[in-house]
Amino acid sequence: MEIQKKDHPFKNAQWMLDGKRSYWEGTGGFWEGKTRDSHTLQRLSESKYKRVLQYDLNGKFVREWESRKEVATEVFGDYKVVKGGGNTKLYHLLSNKNPKKRLKYGSYWFSREEFNKIPMRICIPIMHYKYKNSLPPPNKTHHSQYTIEYYIKGKLKKTFDNAKHAGHVLGISFDFVRQICNGRRSRKKFDLRYGPKKLQLINMDYGKK
Repeated sequence: MEIQKKDHPFKNAQWMLDGKRSYWEGTGGFWEGKTRDSHTLQRLSESKYKRVLQYDLNGKFVREWESRKEVATEVFGDYKVVKGGGNTKLYHLLSNKNPKKRLKYGSYWFSREEFNKIPMRICIPIMHYKYKNSLPPPNKTHHSQYTIEYYIKGKLKKTFDNAKHAGHVLGISFDFVRQICNGRRSRKKFDLRYGPKKLQLINMDYGKK
């Protein structure tokens, strides 16, 4: 008699029938004692034995490891099987696109498949620079900031875009501008006050002060 999908012990039983990875042994019911199909076994084998490259702090090639499991067992020491699948911090490390975040236990780690040919030396600063330039621009280009009002003898003389702008024009630090506006500094020389908020371009460069 053909077993119907409704009789399967898993909600994801169709994944089993399609040969995809899921929980298998020790679950009881229809799938208890069954073996994985050849396609699934091949994919699991490919994942388990992906080679790993190790580089020292200077970017010099150290060695090529046979598998991720080997590195996780011998270096990371945290390999364990969770719900039928291998688990280690190495997996998360290798999935991080930022090369500077690949540093662990005094070495940089990369998947072999990331390179066409194994480089004998890599430059982490250059790789990091390329990584940063590959990131999409932020969606947010403007934000709301308080304007700064400059008074002389009680009369408004000028309005600046923000504290940084005021500091640049008046020759003082933007932090000093904020301290005056917040009442933590005297207004004797500079009578500065917060004005209404205004939508402004993020990281507008007014020069260093």
